[in-house]
Amino acid sequence: MIGTGFLLEELDRGELAEVICVEGNKDWIARMAELGIRPGQQVRVLQPGSPCLVSLDGSRLSLRLGNSGRVWVVRSGANHAPR
Repeated sequence: MIGTGFLLEELDRGELAEVICVEGNKDWIARMAELGIRPGQQVRVLQPGSPCLVSLDGSRLSLRLGNSGRVWVVRSGANHAPR
């Protein structure tokens, strides 16, 4: 855990979070940035785990995290989407 951050795939379904750090090799970090996963971006977890399904800016992304890289986030309050 980085400070008060959590790994994206550890959050619960419906949680809203802000990306604080993306770790991995240079190419993986660049690919995440192309997809919109970059510090400051708000994401909502639709399905936790790996693959992790998230929603951002009206799009849904399925991210297989773990060995390839990590996405660190902070929770953005008690904003849960209906299940």
